[in-house]
Amino acid sequence: AKYLFIKMVGGGSGGGASGTNSNPGGVSGAGTATTFGSSLLTCNGGGACGGVGGAQGGGTGGSATINSPAVGIAVSGSAGGGGLYQLTGIGDFPGGQGGPSALGGGGRGGSANGAGSAAPANSGGGGGGAGVGNSNNNQSGPGGGSGGYIEAYITNPSATYAYSVGTGGSGATAGSVAAGGAGGSGVIIVTAYF
Repeated sequence: AKYLFIKMVGGGSGGGASGTNSNPGGVSGAGTATTFGSSLLTCNGGGACGGVGGAQGGGTGGSATINSPAVGIAVSGSAGGGGLYQLTGIGDFPGGQGGPSALGGGGRGGSANGAGSAAPANSGGGGGGAGVGNSNNNQSGPGGGSGGYIEAYITNPSATYAYSVGTGGSGATAGSVAAGGAGGSGVIIVTAYF
């Protein structure tokens, strides 16, 4: 091959659970990194979220790095939507949307007392946060963050490269209400030009 063109994304993190201040649920799993070559291309996974009382921000997007001799663009993933805190029962609060990546959307936030949905496989998107219903002192779950994204060229490539594909993080376990959705796994797409 004269050169390789590579698109890749890290794993998205899981969405947060919904519950109350005294029982908000667990912390979601972080996404893991997708790598290509020895420190050549790295797309880090989205950051974990949830597990605390009150309104909370979504999971952070993963970073991405390109090292020589590869050239291209490296874009950090997007953060998930925040969870909402309900002091008095005034309606249904949806969970936060999972952060979308360049290769696909994040999981949908849950509706009233519903679990967040998982992000699509091989998208690197964040999982959706769980929703809450009309009740005092409830909090909806935040969305997970998406993995970092890379588009890169490698000229005069080696015959083989070590690689790993990131996994999506697990959704946070339910507190007193519902669980978060899982993050999307990462992917590597390699096109060789001869």
